[in-house]
Amino acid sequence: MIDSNWKFLKDAQTALEKLQGLSADEIAWMLEEQGVRAVPGNAHQCAIAKYVQAATGAPHVRVSGTVQIGDSCVRVAYTPENVLAFITKFDRGDYPSLIEKVSE
Repeated sequence: MIDSNWKFLKDAQTALEKLQGLSADEIAWMLEEQGVRAVPGNAHQCAIAKYVQAATGAPHVRVSGTVQIGDSCVRVAYTPENVLAFITKFDRGDYPSLIEKVSE
């Protein structure tokens, strides 16, 4: 499991590098194009967590100031400032097209 967590971390860093230089709005557009739908305010179900999970195949991803990969053995990548700006706007509801619809 440790080896796979390291692979997930490397893949997560690669995924985050693809977001470098993009504005929050450009990140939102890219995620929308990829069909990402997520839950604001939920570190395990946010748009970036789902993006990283899709890019890595990691079963457990949590995003806050860091991207945490794994369950019992956590590996961490730092979340770039532009991605944190996107997360703030997403959590605020600025990108309604990315919000996962919850059925009642």
